[in-house]
Amino acid sequence: MINIITEKIYRKIWENLKLVLKFERVDFILYYWKEAYDYFRIDLNINERDWSNITKEDEKMDEERSRFMEFHYALGPFNLQELL
Repeated sequence: MINIITEKIYRKIWENLKLVLKFERVDFILYYWKEAYDYFRIDLNINERDWSNITKEDEKMDEERSRFMEFHYALGPFNLQELL
C-alpha cells in the first residue's frame, strides 16, 4: 500500500516552503528535499515491481510518482528563484 499525497497536502507543502524561503531558512529547505528524496526512493520505489503482473496498486503508484515528480519539477526552480 502506498501513501498518497493529496492536493490539499501539496498546497500546504507549497505554502510552507514559500514561508521558509521568505524567512531564509535554507536548513528547512534542505531537510525537506532530503525527506522528499527518501519518500520517492523508498515509498515510490519502482524497482520492487513485478513487471509480469501489473496491478491497480502499481498504476496508482505510477500516478502518485508522476504527480510527485511534477510538483518537484515546479518546486525546484521556484526554490532557486527565491534563493537568488
